[in-house]
Formats: sequence, C-alpha cells, structure tokens
Amino acid sequence: MRHGVIVIAVLGAMPALAQDADRDAFVTRGALAGDQLWLRNDQGELSTIRVNGKERVPRPIAQPVADICAFDGAALAVSVEDDGTWVVFRPEHAEQERVSIKPVAPNGGPILDCRSGVISIVGSQQLATLDRFGAGAVPHTVKLSKPIGRGISTAVYGDAGHLYVGTGNGEFGGGLWVVDRFTGVVTGGDGEDDLMRGCDEAAGELGCSSINDFAAIPWKPGCVAVAIGLQHMMSSGALVELCGSSFRQLYRSPYTSGWMRSVLQGRRSPETVPFYGLLAKPGSLLVAGLDRLYEIGPKGLMSTDEYPEFTSIGGVDVSFGRPDVILVRTAVSQHKALSSETPLMVPR
Repeated sequence: MRHGVIVIAVLGAMPALAQDADRDAFVTRGALAGDQLWLRNDQGELSTIRVNGKERVPRPIAQPVADICAFDGAALAVSVEDDGTWVVFRPEHAEQERVSIKPVAPNGGPILDCRSGVISIVGSQQLATLDRFGAGAVPHTVKLSKPIGRGISTAVYGDAGHLYVGTGNGEFGGGLWVVDRFTGVVTGGDGEDDLMRGCDEAAGELGCSSINDFAAIPWKPGCVAVAIGLQHMMSSGALVELCGSSFRQLYRSPYTSGWMRSVLQGRRSPETVPFYGLLAKPGSLLVAGLDRLYEIGPKGLMSTDEYPEFTSIGGVDVSFGRPDVILVRTAVSQHKALSSETPLMVPR
C-alpha cells in the first residue's frame, strides 16, 4: 500500500476475495425512478425492487447495460452496440425512444451521470452531453485530450463546467480525472500526476486509495467532495474537498478492524474509516462509511448514525429505512480486495 505501511498478520479472520459468490450481490449502481429501485450488477444485468417491496424482478435487456441513472423521474440506461455505438434508452421501454451516439475512437464502457440536470455519458476517450432525453435530442460530443481509466467501481459527477471521474481497483489503487465539458481537456490520472499527489496529501497517511463517490459541497459553491475508501489488509479512507485543482481534507475518522486489534495489542491503529457514498443535503453532506453514516457540515462532523436494518431481497441486501436514501450492500469490491460488503447509497 502507499506510504510504506506494512502489516503482517494471520489472515484467517479477514474478509476473503470473492470467488463463487452470487453475482446478484455485485451491484455497481442503483437508481430510483418513481417507486422502483433499479439495480445493475457487474454483468450488465438489470433488476428492480418496488420501494418497501419484498421481491426483486429481473429486467432482461438485449445488450448488457453499461450503466444506469435516474433522470426526469425515469430510469435511463446506456449500452454498447456491436459496432461500438452508445445507445441511451429507458429500460422500462427499451425498444421505444433511443438516442444513439457514434464513437470517435475505441471507447471502453460508457458511464452515466444525471445529477446536474443534464445527461452525461463518458467513455475512455469521449464525452457526450444531452440536455434532454427523447425524440430530437442531439448529443454534444467532445473527444478527450487523454484517455480516462476504468475500475471495478467507477464514480462520476458533473457540474456546469466539468465532469469528475474516479475509479477504484481494490489493492491496485484508483484514479481521478477532471474533464472540461466544453473542450474535452482532461487533467489527472491514475499515476503520480499533480492531481493525484494533491489528493494523496489531503487524504492522509494511506493516500487517495480508491475514489468511490462525489457530491457538490452545499456550503462551498463550485467545490466538490470526494469520498475515498479501501478495505484490503487494512482499512483506509477520508473525505476531501476539491476546489479547482486544490485539495483539503474535510474529515477522517480513526478505525480498527477486528483482526487488527489482536495484532496491535493496545497500540494506535494506522487505519481510518473508508467512505463509499455521498449525498448533498441543505447545509451538510451525508457520508456512507464502512461502519456507519456520518453527517458533515462546514465545521466538520455534525452527527453519526447506525445503519438501519437490511433485508435480503432476491439475494441483494437492501434497506428502505431512511427517508433520504435507499441503502444497498454490494460485494463488488471483493473482486480485487480483501473486503467485506460495502454500502451503496441511492438518493430518494
């Protein structure tokens, strides 16, 4: 891991790498449309659960779905045709309205963001933006100045001028890219570039290990919060602020894994809580940590809250117990890390 921290321990009590686990538990994205929670797994398969329901319903789609989001009260999805064309559609009515986007270069799997009032679709070498969905919608497309990487998990968030992309690849680290919407100029990467160095310094001893989510900072217009978190051998995480190209740590919390206590024998743990999800609220940020929910404001930690009870619905652990978010447990990080299941937040 980064910064030279080495731990040697008996691994019998640690989480195991996923092997033959039910693939339905490998949820990469959730989106709420009306009373339906849409889920995508890492095989590109979709399913839905009615809010407060007890059944998960498969939603077969001809092509594997690359990503989903919620826009204008409906679920949207993007898939890739055999010739590389991106197709944006409503999975509820997959064969009806469709918007096609021709690739400018081999593009990898596209990812979606719908949180800023527009639809953003970004691949490894192209960004397309739609200001609406439906008949006559015309995408604005730009070629990226350098490729964007992909991870086992990929976070994306757009504001008026930029798109932020973060990746997590378990023990192999992550990356951070910032894309200018209008020019396609990309800064950042997954190596020792200036943006990642700034993120590392703000995050603390174990660095910017894996980027899991973004959100606008309610009390600081133009700035973005970045949720960082990784559980592999040791747990690490931080919440940092990104304003332009400058980083600052917003919050970090000490943590000690169960297996680590026997190793440390009373000594201070080097671990910190991994953070996985973000929701911007009026005046605060709701943050999904490995151990609990945190509410962060302009002066730091405001409160913490235990996770509500989860129910297994068709092989996926879900909680409808909060008014602001639906919570889903996912095993996707277990592909490349010694990790337990981690929380995924879906805004209501």
